[in-house]
This record gives sequence, C-alpha cells and structure tokens, in this order.
Amino acid sequence: MNKLQVNEHRRITFSFPLVLDAALSFDREHNGWLWRASGHALTIAPVADGSLSIRALRSGATEPEVVERSAAWVAAALLHYCFKRRIPIPRQGNKRIELVTDAIDLVIATTVQVLPIELQTSEAGRAPAATAGGTPERLEANLAAQAAPTDKAD
Repeated sequence: MNKLQVNEHRRITFSFPLVLDAALSFDREHNGWLWRASGHALTIAPVADGSLSIRALRSGATEPEVVERSAAWVAAALLHYCFKRRIPIPRQGNKRIELVTDAIDLVIATTVQVLPIELQTSEAGRAPAATAGGTPERLEANLAAQAAPTDKAD
C-alpha cells in the first residue's frame, strides 16, 4: 500500500522584546550573568542570519558590556522559551530561524508518511478512490449509489 506524505510548516513569530525575554531566560538556565544585569539593549546583527548582541550593565560596573550570541544560540533560546511556556514543538521537525521586520520567526518543517484511510461500506466492501479528475459531487454520488439498498420486487 502506498503511503501519503503530509508536510507541515509552522511559523512562530517572536517580537524583539520577546526575543530578549527568551535570551535572558535561557541565560538564567545556563548560569549566565546577563539575566542579573540591568539596562538590557538588544541589537540584531545586520547580516540577517539571526545572530544578536545584548548590551547590559553588570552589577558594580560603570560601563555596559556587549555579549554576542550566534544564530544557533538564539534558536536554542527560542526553543527553550517555547518548552517553558508549553508551546508545542514537534521534536522531529527541521527547525530554523528567520529574521523578519521587527521580529524573529522560528520555522518548523515536519514531513510525515501516513497510510491512507480506506473507507468501507456495508454492502460494497470498498469505497471508490478519489481520482484527480473526479469532483467531490461525483464521489458523493458514487458513494450514495453504492450505499443505497437494492430492493427488487419479486
């Protein structure tokens, strides 16, 4: 039996303040110092790969420090944020980030192979398969004709 392919593309948009929140949450989970600092400022790299830099003032410091983070780190931070917020993410999907206007998108693409569902009718045994040239009305008419009782007068 031939399997059917189902493609799903999910896009979750994170505004820049939400990206900063995700980055600070991820930094806290990994014992970083950024989440304890003050005066956070987020800068997205102009190369449009999703890498970013965060400027923050450490406790007791007089000048803010700039911390660079790669696109892979940003993607990990966004995924971690989704897990913490209980946003469902398919584990098997291919994940990437895209820089869009005033936001970063987390894009998840999943492909699944499934067996087709074959409908059984009570009398005919098997329903006709939908063809590329068939219309839904024609398919419904065929199903109705097969399911109709065939009482013949003796």
